[in-house]
Amino acid sequence: MKSVCLISPSSPFLIDDKVFPPLGLLYVGKELKNRGYDVKVHDGATKEIPSGYDIYGVSITTPQFPQSVEILRHIRQNEPKSKVVVGGPHATVDPDSCLNAGFDSVVMQAGEASLPLVAEHGCRVIDTPFFGDIHPDRSLIDIKSYKYEIDGRPATSVMTTRGCPYQCGFCCKINKKVKVYSADFVLDELKELKDKYGYKAFMFFDDIFIVDRNRLYVILDEIKKWDVIWRGFVRADIVVKNGPEVAKRMFDSGCREVGMGIESGSDKILTTINKGENTETLKKGIEILRNAGIRVKGFLIVGLPGESLETIAATQHFLRTSGLNDMDFSLFTPYKKTNIYDNKDKFDIHWDQLDLNHLFYKGTPGQYESQVWTSSLSREDLVAARDLLEREFKHWGKNDKDSGSRRNGHGSPCNRAGSTQAVA
Repeated sequence: MKSVCLISPSSPFLIDDKVFPPLGLLYVGKELKNRGYDVKVHDGATKEIPSGYDIYGVSITTPQFPQSVEILRHIRQNEPKSKVVVGGPHATVDPDSCLNAGFDSVVMQAGEASLPLVAEHGCRVIDTPFFGDIHPDRSLIDIKSYKYEIDGRPATSVMTTRGCPYQCGFCCKINKKVKVYSADFVLDELKELKDKYGYKAFMFFDDIFIVDRNRLYVILDEIKKWDVIWRGFVRADIVVKNGPEVAKRMFDSGCREVGMGIESGSDKILTTINKGENTETLKKGIEILRNAGIRVKGFLIVGLPGESLETIAATQHFLRTSGLNDMDFSLFTPYKKTNIYDNKDKFDIHWDQLDLNHLFYKGTPGQYESQVWTSSLSREDLVAARDLLEREFKHWGKNDKDSGSRRNGHGSPCNRAGSTQAVA
């Protein structure tokens, strides 16, 4: 029986990287255990990585790539005969960088399927979509060591879908298809979290938890009986399409706050990035949710293609009139295999060689850097604009640990910065 140690690198660029469990590794760990492997998940310091494992699997996003190289060196020095495999969003979109760094194998897309094949057949690079229905094995971690709260209640994260059907220009999607787990399958996982682990608050970390209204109703009608509260991510256009009835049912089932990708208050920029929404729709969605009693936190990106003093002013106006309860601001970071990155010449956006050591959207307060500029605004101008918006509008709510672990705009499992997707 082979032994596998799955590693979640630390994320020093986050406000707190011990907020959400590494669900991606827990899916992979579950499948490996089902196949008879001895599995351990390490979510801690590099120097504390346990020894004696046949295979080490490291799951990374692009901001974690430099950290993964340090992990590789550590394992090579201490376990020279062990195979070191890398996966996760960064490996999926940039496998060559991983091979050049010296990893033995690269797994792309779903690690539940890919890593067992690497372990059994020694594949160098493998790209395997996998939409089997398995729950993450939370017994592989000390779940109570992760600290996240919703309105004062200990909460934990859940994934009920994979992928996103939309085509925003800044987003690098690692899932080529959208998978929506059935209501019964989701409820089984929620029941385990409630009955086994004692959680009565859930963070639905899907791109868009409300994407399927019929499925949503089944889930909401059941958890309404449990006296739980929850938080998730939405799109304004879906909220508007569903109408006030759905928002009310969300509140009645325990929804207390949602996150919404706003990106910009400029319709010009929303069109440029192919957001599929305009500011009128965004405001209407916010209004519907707030009328139902649900707080709305918006996520915005400064420095998207075409950013100018005029678009910053439009964003200021939008935020003054939008009704958002809270908001979070990031600087645009271009990632490989996004439309903007792959078609740079078609957009009003510029960058030189990107520095992977700083290729994350948030970072330490007061030390933000922009790697991009537009024809109107320099790097320094964009940082100043981000800081200006934050000073005027940021409310620094209780759930800011969540936003500190988020990616470039909102919280899908895309390669924007700190994902916990199900790839090894």
